[in-house]
Amino acid sequence: MDDKKLYLYLNAFLVKSEYASIKYSDFLKTSSQVNAYELDNKHELDGMLFIKKPEEKSPIWRGFTEKLIGSPLGELANRSSSAVLIIKTAKATMVFTFGYGRFLIDTQYFVHDFGIKTALNTLKHDSLRSVDLFTLEDQAVQKKSQASRESSIGVFGIDISRDVLRAVTGSPKSGINLKNISGGDSVYSFGIEINISEIACLV
Repeated sequence: MDDKKLYLYLNAFLVKSEYASIKYSDFLKTSSQVNAYELDNKHELDGMLFIKKPEEKSPIWRGFTEKLIGSPLGELANRSSSAVLIIKTAKATMVFTFGYGRFLIDTQYFVHDFGIKTALNTLKHDSLRSVDLFTLEDQAVQKKSQASRESSIGVFGIDISRDVLRAVTGSPKSGINLKNISGGDSVYSFGIEINISEIACLV
């Protein structure tokens, strides 16, 4: 049924307003090998879906283990799945990625601080589970700190004079129907129970 809600974990990117009118395929890296699909008209959505062409890969240690047993291990071959969904409304254009889809898109077209700003606006500030910092010292250092339970920003020992907040993970504020929010740079990630008719409401 179309109205049945499905739990999804989405990575969202906001397109810069000056690029809202470019072709959908231009949001992808030129090296991306994808199949393009138009959206079903019954959903009344303006957008397109791109699926990475399947590519079978084997782990680098496959040959070693096959030599150990003297026969091929076909079950070690695997395929990764990646997709990019682009939705355009009168208000904005957003890209949602699935699997490894974020590696298919060209980041120059997206608002660079959308992820971190949106996360800070939607997270309970005493629910943080991890923060990523860029510390400006004699030598720039990137640090990731995790808390054993939901905590406020003060627990992470941030020095506002030299630490730049790069990413955060935590729980949503009351009234925001999302789960497991993370945000950093241009990507805003969250879990949501949603059906197709509601996807445009995220844009």
